[in-house]
Amino acid sequence: MAPNANLPPLETQRQLIDLVTQYIFNATAIHNQVGSLAGYLVNPAFLSAKIRPDRFLCDIQTTYLATLLYAGTGLPQPALMDDWTHLFLDEKKAESVTVFQRFQNSLKQFAVELDKRNATRVQPFRTFDPRILDSSVAK
Repeated sequence: MAPNANLPPLETQRQLIDLVTQYIFNATAIHNQVGSLAGYLVNPAFLSAKIRPDRFLCDIQTTYLATLLYAGTGLPQPALMDDWTHLFLDEKKAESVTVFQRFQNSLKQFAVELDKRNATRVQPFRTFDPRILDSSVAK
């Protein structure tokens, strides 16, 4: 359980599945929607990582630290729909591969459904398309 998250104790397998699902969604889809920092870092007068009395600009150190943070976390990561099975532990690998393939198949089905929905939209919505999502908070 995450400290200070005000989450009740996990009592069922379904609760654990829902929690992990939410973490995956937040670390991939939501960060693809709102996670880009580049636009904020272009102008140090626009956004500062530190609030200082009577200052309107970041100091040089803060500007560099924020830029380095973005450089380290903004690199493209492996795709969500890549094959990750080579990373699985040998113990219960067959079962893990089965679960992983089921997960990947559900992502593929969602992508097909997304294409159907986008066919009727004036502006296609691609942000949550698993075919373009990275495996982490990249971008």
